[in-house]
Amino acid sequence: MRTLGLALVLALVLALIRAPFAAASLVEAGSEEVGLYVVGGDVDVESRQPALSYDRFDDRHLAVWTEDVADGQDVLGGFLDSALGTNPVFAGEIDGRTGAARDPDTAFCPDTRRHLVIWAQEHAPGAFEVFGRRVEPDGTFDGPAFRISDAGTDDTDAAFDALHPAVASDEQGNFLVVWHSDDDRGGLADGDFEVFLRIVPATDGSLGPIQRLTTQSATGGLDSLRPDVAYRRARGDYLIGFETDADPGPDYVPNGFLAIVPATGLLSAPPAGASRPLAEVSAEPRRVEGYAWDIAVSSAALGANTLVVYRSNGSSGALVSTRIAGQVFDGDLATVGFVDVTDPQGTLGPACRVDDPAVTYSWISGSWVVVWSGVRSGSCATGSEIFAAVVGRDATMPAAAPLVISGLSTEAPTADAVTPAVVASNSSAGDVLAVWCDDRATADDYGLYGQFLNAAAAVSAPSAPRALSVVAAPNPFNPMTRVRFTLPAAGEASVDVYDLRGRHVRALGHGSFDAGTHDLRWDGADDTGAQVASGVYHVRLRHAAGTVTRKITLIE
Repeated sequence: MRTLGLALVLALVLALIRAPFAAASLVEAGSEEVGLYVVGGDVDVESRQPALSYDRFDDRHLAVWTEDVADGQDVLGGFLDSALGTNPVFAGEIDGRTGAARDPDTAFCPDTRRHLVIWAQEHAPGAFEVFGRRVEPDGTFDGPAFRISDAGTDDTDAAFDALHPAVASDEQGNFLVVWHSDDDRGGLADGDFEVFLRIVPATDGSLGPIQRLTTQSATGGLDSLRPDVAYRRARGDYLIGFETDADPGPDYVPNGFLAIVPATGLLSAPPAGASRPLAEVSAEPRRVEGYAWDIAVSSAALGANTLVVYRSNGSSGALVSTRIAGQVFDGDLATVGFVDVTDPQGTLGPACRVDDPAVTYSWISGSWVVVWSGVRSGSCATGSEIFAAVVGRDATMPAAAPLVISGLSTEAPTADAVTPAVVASNSSAGDVLAVWCDDRATADDYGLYGQFLNAAAAVSAPSAPRALSVVAAPNPFNPMTRVRFTLPAAGEASVDVYDLRGRHVRALGHGSFDAGTHDLRWDGADDTGAQVASGVYHVRLRHAAGTVTRKITLIE
């Protein structure tokens, strides 16, 4: 087993002064100075395509990305903790192979506490395959890289083969990997793409069979491309989103589809790998044409709802996307509602350009956070920024405009910020971590930058509350809930968790607090660090103004 390599001390810390957000729903986490940090690699070396996974036990994020090297591109990775920007990043090469690498992704399995990193790599001239490697919590590798796809080597176009892999964990010892491929061993010609999948165990063991998810006859189109996958905890299955060319002619007309796959990763209906386009992803009602591409999916940790986000142009014009659209589905894939993520109130108008949507579900806020790259200027004269917005489980959005988190407009207006990734976090540093690449330091040389975010109902400083209060969200919860309490006056206060028999379980906060609102978190552990059983508990707030108790429920 080899370690992730040598320690890279963070090369640059850029502090941005946060303006007040009177009614915002998403803010950069931190104090008055918001930390924006280089999170990996050298800003003078081309770093691209970041992806993230989160180990909630050690409160560490694994960031992976591609970076230019002498023989092409390698996949690199580094662990980030909640002190992002102040501690070293330990980074090193993950792929361990020669040949160009691209399209990395990663997921974490809490059952085994291992990350799986996957990517596409040119293992022979003109032949890309999907590879994977397991990463232990201490940064060592559980064996060498291994091949997941089997597209063959007969292709003549190096841009084709097995590409764009995505991965999710069932949280019980397995990962599901999906990708698109013009698999010549499956009888496909160069450039005729279908979606494939395979179960990869989190520990050593045999990989599941490679299965073909889509068929052109079933989707009614040609290529099926760019799949994404999410595990639906409430249903115990996977949801896969992908786009399909609906026009047999020369124009590319992408329609979105969703497919449900059991946790076993085995498709039962003949023929093996038959398509399951259970619900076409429709855009918001204002859209004229059904274009939907660059699909990203995320399932709520509690409940069965799923958010699907995608690029849409909202018109019958050229395929230049001007909005990020979203659609919330329930567990049976019935539509809950539509959202225009880029313009939730319909007052901003189409953006000049949007790209690269990504989405995660925040356990703490009980809502989704969507990030994307875009240019708000109608003239397209400025560089692209990274935007973020919150979507509720009921397909509602707050009134606030999307938040700009990359901060290039004042520092480097012509620089471009692209390809963001986002992952949920239970860290004290923020609800979610977003990472992207931009060329603010040197034109056309992209470095990686990161920002913690908090999703909340309101972030403006509250007026002095009239009464003592304590609330918890999400509730019910697993694995983490935020306990928010308000004090009418400064003074000593305590927040504790008790079971239904009145036994003390956990001290969340004791000390002197200012008047106003404060946040604590409970991870379901007692004072010794042991996880408590699922069930009903009481959170009790004590203060000179009185005592308030709130019932909360920890679910399995």
